[in-house]
Amino acid sequence: MNEKSLDWNNFAKNLSPAISENKINKEWLSAVGRIKRKIIVLDDDPTGIQTVHSIPVYTSWA
Repeated sequence: MNEKSLDWNNFAKNLSPAISENKINKEWLSAVGRIKRKIIVLDDDPTGIQTVHSIPVYTSWA
């Protein structure tokens, strides 16, 4: 195998700058404010601490 070590400093300098949580929240609230429908996020991997039991879920693509 031809493996190379990765130098963290060289790797990190090529990353995009982090976006602040406040900016993300502001943009999200602005976008959601223009939508006239409810948005529901359904986790399709119910493992871990976010697991919820005994909740019926109906989905429709209509």
